[in-house]
Amino acid sequence: MSRRDLLAACQRLHIRTDVVAQGKRGSKDNNWLRMDIVERTYGPGLQWKWKTAAEADAVCVRAVDCCLGGFGYLLSVAQSCLKHANDELTKYKRLRELIRRRPNDEARLLRSAGQWYELARIAQELHAVESGLKEAA
Repeated sequence: MSRRDLLAACQRLHIRTDVVAQGKRGSKDNNWLRMDIVERTYGPGLQWKWKTAAEADAVCVRAVDCCLGGFGYLLSVAQSCLKHANDELTKYKRLRELIRRRPNDEARLLRSAGQWYELARIAQELHAVESGLKEAA
């Protein structure tokens, strides 16, 4: 994936491709753009380890297409549910590090993340059934 393709993917997801630091504007490098794409589509807090740039680009292309409905509505819903679940887990981790912990809020966030993961699983299974029916027809 070329830099032009990365910039086009960022534009499709409304991700800023520049950064302002200490009063100076600069452009983000390719790895930064890849991580922004993955965070926008799957949520924050995930640790991705790619062996090559081509592997990272394949993940980014699939994530953008899935987010925009290129693989069907149900996979787009599943990806959105995964993003919401990862957002909830990130909030839970932040609350766990507080000095004065709030167990009710922590429990609520864990329940919510579990429900989002369950919805993602259901959407993925429905997509598998739907695609199986299309192949059989």
